[in-house]
Amino acid sequence: MRLAVTMVALASLVACRDAPARVGQEATPTPTPTPRGTLLTCGVPKDAFPPSALDAPADAEKASGAASDALRAWLADPDNEQFAKGGGWRALVATDSDAVFAQGTPPGITVRFERRAGAWKWANSAGRCDLRVLPPPGLGAGEWQPATAVRPADTAFVANVWERSCSGGKPPEGRVAPPEIEYTATTVVVTFFVRPRGGSQTCQGAPSTPYDVVLREPLGARKLLDGGTYPPRVPRSPYAGG
Repeated sequence: MRLAVTMVALASLVACRDAPARVGQEATPTPTPTPRGTLLTCGVPKDAFPPSALDAPADAEKASGAASDALRAWLADPDNEQFAKGGGWRALVATDSDAVFAQGTPPGITVRFERRAGAWKWANSAGRCDLRVLPPPGLGAGEWQPATAVRPADTAFVANVWERSCSGGKPPEGRVAPPEIEYTATTVVVTFFVRPRGGSQTCQGAPSTPYDVVLREPLGARKLLDGGTYPPRVPRSPYAGG
């Protein structure tokens, strides 16, 4: 009998050793990360700004200063790139060399000015501000969606993770960083970041890769949210639209 038990134990060890590992598979719950200062972007990392900038008065087009003068001149130009008109502009970024203004709540059209040779000049503009959390250094943004419905009693689930950066059509397998997880009384916010492939990459659609997420406690009645966006939203595929 002792020999039989020993053989069963050895067989189990071999099976565990040879079983293919899932991306992100863990034996212990994913820890809550040390809080870090949250910065937001409209898609350009160097133009990151704190969430408090969204609470600034929406009257930058009336403010004094050379950057606001440049904004007014741009708005008065009938050929400005986005045909933007009207008021309701906030200064999201305001440094000695860069200024980014956004119109509306939440931000819609954005326009960027740069100070060149002592004068503020239009640099670029965009028709939409997709507010996202700035990734940590060396990482890029990710999006995710549960592979199956997560139930209140669940303490683990599989997330299908997509990379937002161009990746040559390749999935982010092996490049997904451990998620940041924030627990509150009403939400569990999971944020994924991905290590970019580097080099020149084409930008066609790419498949997701599965990542096993282990929670420190059951989900319960709380909402499961994607923290990569601001504010966090219900997780969804990047191809879902909207």
